[in-house]
Amino acid sequence: MESTPLVILSTASKLQDALAGASSEHQHDEYSLDLSSLANVRLVANTINMRVADGSLPPIRALVLNAGYQEHTEQYFSEDSLDMSVQCNYLSHWLLTLMLLQSMDKQRGRILVLGSSTHDPNHPANDSVGMFKDKQWKILLHDTHGLAKGTWSSARDDSSFKAGFRRYGAGKLCEIMMMRHAERTYASWIEGFGGRRDSRAAGSSSSITADESKWGNSDNVKVCGRCSSRIFDSKSLGEMPKALYLNGTDVTQPSPEARDMVKQGMLWRDSITYANLQQGETTLSDWD
Repeated sequence: MESTPLVILSTASKLQDALAGASSEHQHDEYSLDLSSLANVRLVANTINMRVADGSLPPIRALVLNAGYQEHTEQYFSEDSLDMSVQCNYLSHWLLTLMLLQSMDKQRGRILVLGSSTHDPNHPANDSVGMFKDKQWKILLHDTHGLAKGTWSSARDDSSFKAGFRRYGAGKLCEIMMMRHAERTYASWIEGFGGRRDSRAAGSSSSITADESKWGNSDNVKVCGRCSSRIFDSKSLGEMPKALYLNGTDVTQPSPEARDMVKQGMLWRDSITYANLQQGETTLSDWD
């Protein structure tokens, strides 16, 4: 069966316009997904899983986690009583990914996370805004509770727009940690796709994180095009890239904090609690 693009929409008007102008030869389905609601994430994931299981949708070739949310001076909380920046930029993506593992393409499934230079306090792209200038902001993840409940860099403690920028960066940090921990820790990350392990890693998952700082420049469309093409460049990245981090077209490394394996494990365990992941909701084994 040929791949049919599955588009999960919220208020993505620009994407809807692009789809409306696409060739009629390219079919797609649309689902509205509310990242501020874990119940809605479950509903959409279960719907997609049922359709892939019954054959009305082909397996997922690429899961692109690019939807995001950013605040400035304001701060809001979700219906799950969690900080919106962390839930929309990380936790709902975490839950969606684990639930959709069973529907991924068993041979070529790929997960793309759109990261951000804001996950790294020492990235030069953040110097002009200065939200990480003070020493107290050089570490984003002290404990998961502070991010999940919005007490870290809260609007109450800092009424400037920098507080929202920092919470956005923390959400992106968590998402990068998610992929690195999953690829490093779980042999069953392969089994989650329904594949098997052998010397060629057949059926294994692929994950790539791309830094959004090279994507968002409207004056540099050609660079953005090269970035998006690079993601699926199997000749240079390999058929099954593992937790790669791309800055534009260059393979590089995320921040030292993102590579902290102790914090990755802490975040993963706490995410199970905050998302209330239950047995049977993911094909990933030993996730708890």
